[in-house]
Amino acid sequence: MSNSNERILVVDDEPNMRKVLSTQLKRAGFEVASAEDGKEAQQVLQRGGIDLLMTDIRMPRMDGLELLAWARQEMPDVPVVVITAHGTVDTAVQAMKDGAFDFVSKPFDAGQLVRTVRKALDQAQSMRSLVHAGADPARIKILGESPAASELRDWISKVADLPANILLTGEPGTGHEVVAQAIHEASGRRDAPFIKINCGAIPEDWVESELFGHEADAIVGAISPRPGRFELADGGTLFLDEIDKLPKSAQSRIVQVLDEKSVTRLGSLRARPLDFRLIAGSMRDLESDARNGEFREDLLYALNVASHKLRPLRDRLEDLLTFVQYYIARFNARLGRHVASVSPEAMLFADNSELTVAHLPDSLGDASDQPIGDFDSGMKSIVRRATARIERELIKRALDENSSNITHAAKQLNISRKSLQTKMRDLGLRDQES
Repeated sequence: MSNSNERILVVDDEPNMRKVLSTQLKRAGFEVASAEDGKEAQQVLQRGGIDLLMTDIRMPRMDGLELLAWARQEMPDVPVVVITAHGTVDTAVQAMKDGAFDFVSKPFDAGQLVRTVRKALDQAQSMRSLVHAGADPARIKILGESPAASELRDWISKVADLPANILLTGEPGTGHEVVAQAIHEASGRRDAPFIKINCGAIPEDWVESELFGHEADAIVGAISPRPGRFELADGGTLFLDEIDKLPKSAQSRIVQVLDEKSVTRLGSLRARPLDFRLIAGSMRDLESDARNGEFREDLLYALNVASHKLRPLRDRLEDLLTFVQYYIARFNARLGRHVASVSPEAMLFADNSELTVAHLPDSLGDASDQPIGDFDSGMKSIVRRATARIERELIKRALDENSSNITHAAKQLNISRKSLQTKMRDLGLRDQES
C-alpha cells in the first residue's frame, strides 16, 4: 500500500531513537518529520500537514503525556501513538485511556511498528466525523435546530444514564461517533475514558487482541502484555462502530463479556471484572442480517436495548446553514483566516438529493469533464489520480497568485516549503519554481 501522502511526526529526545524510527517509517513509505521534545513538536504540529503523532513519554521541557493532552484538545483529528520502555506499560495504558490510540514498546519489532501506525491511520480516517465544541472543547454538542436535531438531543438526555447498551444506526456521515460521545459526555461516566474503535478497520487476525487484549507472547510479535479496548473502557464507555464487520467468533465473545461483565485476555486464564457502557454503531439493517444468519441474534438482542436511527443532513436541510457556519469558524481558527460567510449560491448547487457535474459552476466543470478512469484499475488508483489532479490545480493557482514564489505559495497552502517542492517534482511543476 502506498503511504506517500501520509506524514508522521516522531518525537523523542534520543537522537538515535528518532533516527531508527524515522528510517523504519520511511522504508514503509511514510513521510517523516521529527522533534526532540513536546515544545518543538507543538511548533511542527501547528504548521499543519501531520497525519499521525508518535511520541516518547519521558522527555525534557514537555513530556509525552503533556503533549498528548495538548494534541487531543488542539488537534483531535491527529491520532497519537506513544512510545514506552519495557516495564512502563502501565503509563502507556493510562495514555491510551487519556486518548492515545495505541503504544509501541522498546525494543520494538519493525513489522509491529508499521502495523500499529497503519492501523491508527486507518482508524482515524474511518472515524472522522463532525463534532462541535462549546466553551469546553471536551463537551460535545449536537448541531442543528431542526425537529430531528431537537429530537436527537432529547433522546440523548433520556438514555445517557440508562444502565443499558445502545445501538446507533444510519448511513455513513450521519455522525455515529459524535452521538456516541455526546451520550458519554451527558452521562455520569463523563469523567471516565471514552474508548472508540472502528471494527471494519481492524485486520481480522488482530480483532480479538484489539478488543480483549493479550498477554506477552500470546500472539506473534507480542513482546509485552496489552489490554484490549474493553479493559481500557473500564469505568467509562466503549464505542464499537461498524460492529457488523466483526467475525462471528468475536461477536460470540462480546456476548460473553456483556453477560459476565468481565474479560479474559488471549493467553490468560484470569477473568478481569469490568464496569463499562457499550455503544455500537452500524450502517446495516442488523435485524435483517440476524434473520439471514449474518449477525448473531443474541448480540443484537443485547445491543438493541435502546436504539436510534440517525438521519442524514439532506433530510433536515434547515440545519445546513448551521453546519456551514460551524465549518467556517472551525477552519478560520485552524488556518488563521477570517472568512465571514459563504454565499447562498454556494450551498445550492443541486436541486435534489444528487449532485452532478451539471450543477457545478463553469469554473469547476473543466476538471470534472475528464473521466476519472476505468473502475477495473481499482478505487485506490482512481482516487490517487483524482487527488493528484486536484493538488496540481491548487499548487498552480498558489504559484500564480504568488508570482511563482515557492516560500509564499507554501505558506498559502499551509504546507512546508520542502513538501511543496516534492509535490511540484512529482506533479511535473518544477519548471514554475523560482
